[in-house]
Parts: sequence; structure tokens; C-alpha cells
Amino acid sequence: MEESQVYLELDRSRQH
Repeated sequence: MEESQVYLELDRSRQH
């Protein structure tokens, strides 16, 4: 499962 990567990407997008 690579859910951690998805969360990390979301966090980066939210930090815009």
C-alpha cells in the first residue's frame, strides 16, 4: 500500500 505517498503529495499541494 502506498497511501503514505499520497498523503505526502496532498500535504505538498496544500502547502501551496
